[in-house]
Amino acid sequence: MPRSWFGHHVEDGLVSNAGLAALAHLCDRLPGRTPWLNRTFGGLTPHRVVGPSHTVFASARTVRFREMEYGVPLADLPEVMAEVSAAIRRRRWPVGFPLEIRSTAGDDLWLSMAQGGPRAFVAVHTVHGDGRARAYFAELERILVAAGGRPHWGKMHSLGAEALAGLYPHLGDFTALRAQLDPHGVFANEYTDRVLGPVG
Repeated sequence: MPRSWFGHHVEDGLVSNAGLAALAHLCDRLPGRTPWLNRTFGGLTPHRVVGPSHTVFASARTVRFREMEYGVPLADLPEVMAEVSAAIRRRRWPVGFPLEIRSTAGDDLWLSMAQGGPRAFVAVHTVHGDGRARAYFAELERILVAAGGRPHWGKMHSLGAEALAGLYPHLGDFTALRAQLDPHGVFANEYTDRVLGPVG
């Protein structure tokens, strides 16, 4: 159902920001209560929202968080999520920040996460300052990469150019074109050197 102006601002301002930050910190301090806290918090937000994309997906975020997202082959999502869930239970991580799952059709764009076929995207978050974030991200990244997952270019991941070349079949085509169009690396930086390799 469409959200009212009041509902939109209450949900985004109060629940999705202040409430989410409070939930994550409570889960950190009371890990044994995490399942109950998640069930309670989950009931405060609508489960189905319909509207123009800019009113549904765009929202203000005042809570500071870190995010990693990988796109895995859509058909493999159930198996991947079973392994992710097992890892969370095994390590007893008090996950208070929701994992987000979305999907999209495949395309033919060289650096697209969905190049070559439909993908499911698994987004993992932690509140800024969570001391377990490094181990949490590393373990889930291992699972997602093993499933052929491709990282979101604008979010946290640990992969370099060599690993990414095995995940993005046209990465070499892109870097060759980049060398032609930007031979002096005017648009290069430390991050692009890591994920694409140096120019030339």
